[in-house]
Amino acid sequence: MGPNFAPGTPKSAQTRGQPTGEPVSRRAGSVRMGGSRRGRRATPPPQTRALCIAFFYAVGMALGGITGPLLFNGLVSSGKTTDTTLAFCIGAALMVAAGLVEAAIGVRAERRSLESIAKPLTAVTARSGNP
Repeated sequence: MGPNFAPGTPKSAQTRGQPTGEPVSRRAGSVRMGGSRRGRRATPPPQTRALCIAFFYAVGMALGGITGPLLFNGLVSSGKTTDTTLAFCIGAALMVAAGLVEAAIGVRAERRSLESIAKPLTAVTARSGNP
């Protein structure tokens, strides 16, 4: 019996049919980090990735949602025509920059499913070689 199991634990529960007799807890690797340690890259679970994306999106939205109105309110409500013109020029420049970024790195995604654009992180691919 392996040292990690209570007395009376069946041999099949300890080794799961592996010829090495190594306990399951040592050979399986971290389930949360992509499965076995044997030649696989450790990737975080999809929930962690989604949480990171949501966090950075929220920070960006808060930054733009707080500084934008403060900046443009100060410029537009000053009563000076030049400040109002500057506010509109800043907004136009940001829109042009966003359009250029989309033209440079945008993905044609009209009427396509997400799976046809990018492979899901949880997709299982067939491995060649050892089973």
